[in-house]
Amino acid sequence: MKSSLVCYRPLARMAASARRAKNYEPAHLGQRFALADDECKRSSEQQRLTPKNKATLRAKVFARAARLREMMATAARRLLVRRGPTAPALRRLGTTAPPPPAGATLRLFGYAICPFCHVVRSAARYTKTTIALTEVNPLTKAEIKFSETHRKVPIAVFDDGSVIVESAAIVDELLKRSPPSEDFASPAARKWAAWATGELAPMVYPNITKTYGECRRALAYADDAFGPVDAFLVKHVGALGMSLAHGKIKKKYNIEDERAALFEKLMVWESRVGDRPFRGGDAPDMADVAVHGVLGAVSGLPARDDVVEAHPKIGAWLERVEAALGGEKVVVR
Repeated sequence: MKSSLVCYRPLARMAASARRAKNYEPAHLGQRFALADDECKRSSEQQRLTPKNKATLRAKVFARAARLREMMATAARRLLVRRGPTAPALRRLGTTAPPPPAGATLRLFGYAICPFCHVVRSAARYTKTTIALTEVNPLTKAEIKFSETHRKVPIAVFDDGSVIVESAAIVDELLKRSPPSEDFASPAARKWAAWATGELAPMVYPNITKTYGECRRALAYADDAFGPVDAFLVKHVGALGMSLAHGKIKKKYNIEDERAALFEKLMVWESRVGDRPFRGGDAPDMADVAVHGVLGAVSGLPARDDVVEAHPKIGAWLERVEAALGGEKVVVR
């Protein structure tokens, strides 16, 4: 087994240097990460564990890893402080909820990998509602500074100035503005929509954070959503935080195998759809839209591929829902 202790030394030096550095440009930090990775590979090839010192070295690895996490978090905080209170995002939002731009019914604040945000987006597609998407930085949450009492997403700001939180309440407001058929929001449909957000949605996080690499892949959207510095921090510090929280989330929901737990929930949904095109029959209902939204959070990630491969009926159902909902009406913020 290759030694991991020495792999933390170059990363630790890099993080400590980042704390003191005057140049916080992402290109500079990215170069140091690349150099550290190269040194890790060389060091790992030179040193190997022996049965005699395996336990001692493992303890040192964990201790150094904890120190590294603390140093990286400190470097990130100092970087953010250096930007000061006049950063564009903070200055733009101030303390007032920003209204949606012209042509949009609501502005949705959320994360690209949040299942609850995707439930709202799927409902907006069903009601043909034009929305403006504002990606929230998961580290600073500067975009939702206006919301002092509620610091979670999704948050929706409608064109009449009303601010609504929680996916279920936002969906209800969308349906109120664009009333669907009675069958769409029947008691049974609402029951299974609540199942989607209450039982299926918690399976998403542990299935996209199994490894640090998968966390980085899940946060790859940051390159398009934020500036270069914020994107760098989200992908590195954010991914580290997600990977550390992986075990806590599994313990919270009593999950032993994240894929098996996800597949078990999908088998329940597959049985509810049965041989019908949708759970709602010939057309999707509120439950179809909610489950489609939850699974939208893993789109483009390994979990989505595994779902389609293990449950071809779910894959076919997803395609039918996609076709029924039509394209998403989004305006640039």
